[in-house]
Amino acid sequence: MVLAVSCATVAPPLGSGATPSATASATNGSRPSASASPSAPSPTVSFEVVATIPVGARPFYMAATTDAVWVANSGSGTVSRIDPRSNTVVATIAVGSLTDTLFGSPTAVATDGSAVWVAKSAEHAIARIDPASNRLTTTIPLAVEPYAVAVNGDDLWVTSFRSNQLLRMSASTGRVLATIAIPAPTTVAADADGVWVVANRDDALFRIEPSTNRIAVRISVGSGIDRPETVAIGPGAVWVTLTYGDQLLRIDPKTNVVVAHTAVARQAFGVTAAGDVVFVASGSGVVSAIDAATGGVLATSPVTGQPLTTGFANGAVWVASQDAGTVTRLRLRR
Repeated sequence: MVLAVSCATVAPPLGSGATPSATASATNGSRPSASASPSAPSPTVSFEVVATIPVGARPFYMAATTDAVWVANSGSGTVSRIDPRSNTVVATIAVGSLTDTLFGSPTAVATDGSAVWVAKSAEHAIARIDPASNRLTTTIPLAVEPYAVAVNGDDLWVTSFRSNQLLRMSASTGRVLATIAIPAPTTVAADADGVWVVANRDDALFRIEPSTNRIAVRISVGSGIDRPETVAIGPGAVWVTLTYGDQLLRIDPKTNVVVAHTAVARQAFGVTAAGDVVFVASGSGVVSAIDAATGGVLATSPVTGQPLTTGFANGAVWVASQDAGTVTRLRLRR
C-alpha cells in the first residue's frame, strides 16, 4: 500500500542544498484538528459515476487531457491510455521492470499534449511516449530513482523521494540542468509563476524560483505528523493534501501563506484543481469536491478500492484506485 511507504517514519538524512530565504507557517487559530469531520456536502450538488475502467495493477499518478487519460500502473510496469470518448483502454505501453523499487514502477506520468513523460522508478530513468503512436521513443537515464514528474514548456521537474532531490531537466535535450535538495519530495507542480514541491517528511511545501533554481520559500503545512502528499495549482491558489492530517490546504501564491483548511475524508492523497472546484481522492474510499472559493465540501462519493490520485478533463474527474486496479470517471452534477 503506497500510503504506508510514502509516509515512512524513518527519514533519510537531508542532503546539502540551498537554504530557504523565508518561512511561512500554516499554524493559526482557525485550523481544524486532524480529527475534525468533513463538513456536510451541499444538498444541490452530487457526483454521478459515469464509468469504472480496469487498467493495470496498482495505478498511481495520472495525467488527463481532452483526448486521453494516461495512467502509470506501478504494479505492472505499464502505462494505460484511456480514450475518454469510449471510456476504454486503447493502449497499454510496457515501460520496464518492477525490480528494486520502493513504490513500484512506473509511479507517475505528465503530459503537455505533445509528449507523455513517465517516471521509470525501477530503472532510474525518465521515458518519453509519443501519443501519436503510443510508443516509447526515448529513455533518459538518471542517477536517482524518480517518483513524480511535472512538465512546463521545455522544463521537466522530477522528484526523487529516496534521494531527497528535485531535478530540473530539459525536455528537448534530456540534460539535467539543476539539482535542488528537498527532504523526501513527493509531487511537484509548475506553471509560469513558479514551481511547488511537497516535502513529505518535513511537513512543508517548497516554492522554487526557476530563474535561479533556488528555494524561494519554505511553507510549513503540518504539525510534524500530517504528511503532505500532492500539490496542484489552480486559479489564484495552490492546493496541498495532508494524508495523515485528513485535510486540504489552500495557499495564496501572492503571500506564500496558508489561508484555508478543509477537513476531508481520511487519508487525503490526490488533488486536482479544475476551475472553481477542487477534487480530492482519499485512500479511505472517498472522492470529494471542494468549492475553491469558500472551501466548503460540495459533494462526496464512495469509490471502489483505495482511490489515491486524480485528474480532470472533459468535464469529468478521473480517480485511480490502487487496490481495485481501476480508474473511475465521475461527473459533478450541479
